[in-house]
Amino acid sequence: MWEVTGGSDKGGILVREGQALSSKACDDRLSTGAKVKELQLASDRLRYELVSGTGPKTGWVSTKISGKELLKRADGTATSAPTSPEVAVPDFEQLDAPVIKGGTAATGKTPWLKMLGKANPGAKGRLVIFSWTGNRGGQGSAHNFARAPGRWSELLKDLEQYEVAYPGRGTRLKDPLYEDCNAYVKDMTAALQEALKDGKPVVFLGFSFGAVLATEVARRLPWPVAAAVLCSAEAPQWPGRANLGLAQLSPERFEQMLHDKGGTDFILKDPGMKKMFVPVINADCKLEENYRFDPSLGPLKCPVHVFFGTKEGHDKMKTLIKPEDAEGWLKISACQKLSKVQAVDCDWYLFQDPSGCDPVAERLAELTAGF
Repeated sequence: MWEVTGGSDKGGILVREGQALSSKACDDRLSTGAKVKELQLASDRLRYELVSGTGPKTGWVSTKISGKELLKRADGTATSAPTSPEVAVPDFEQLDAPVIKGGTAATGKTPWLKMLGKANPGAKGRLVIFSWTGNRGGQGSAHNFARAPGRWSELLKDLEQYEVAYPGRGTRLKDPLYEDCNAYVKDMTAALQEALKDGKPVVFLGFSFGAVLATEVARRLPWPVAAAVLCSAEAPQWPGRANLGLAQLSPERFEQMLHDKGGTDFILKDPGMKKMFVPVINADCKLEENYRFDPSLGPLKCPVHVFFGTKEGHDKMKTLIKPEDAEGWLKISACQKLSKVQAVDCDWYLFQDPSGCDPVAERLAELTAGF
């Protein structure tokens, strides 16, 4: 429980609809003295539910501004989550151009990789997709790359498409879950290295935390991928990842958080599905929040092409990637001159609408045209 202590001279404190400080402000202020229930704490930003007092029933507020406390915990504990400093990324040595390697070997079989659609013997290259994980946005599971909207299929007809199969889903429903990101990436890399070796050129596509997983696998492979296309995700060194505030919630509060964020009600209302899938989402959240970027592993030895939406997500959390957090991806590439960051007129859910999906497909088609 929290109590509003600031804003007495302004009729209360400012409430915004989303976590971002740029999100729309609510018409009413949260009254000084109001008591609120914590739904999520991300650094100094608090998503609340009104218990007593006046103001919006729910929204996002800052617990402090410029060192001045605006809310305090009713039990007197710390008013903000512990912060993690941004990892310092060195100036990696740059390459004039990526080394694109390709052969004729067929893609090997592994539980970690599933083909999307039918085999394409005439394909020029391979697209490996690291999809959404966890609960960022709240509705990421609605993405289906096998039936992506817009011109996806048309533009990428010359690529054989694969999706990384994460444990706890689909044919891997009963496989053990991971909470240690280093172990997760190590096992994933070993499997993909064996399956993809000596075959046609490869491009990695990562979405949400899948973008970080794609990056970490690519950094560990003994041969470079042709490019990494990274969507709707902050750069690996982003300090806010450790402060999302989801992994340490009690089971009851974690379920309440899922309900509040929306997109998983069909799981929460079914006892069997809840037992099966809530642990998967929880493990994913722990993977992301426990992840730390290690500069000693070196840069990505390929160009990075970063996409993020300029509009707030249509989920209840109004998920949004800040431009500066997207720009951070450029620092980890050894091919910065060939790398790009593109803002698109879409929200966080790029692959649910042609306005977000088509620009990504167009870039992929450009990158692979010379294979």
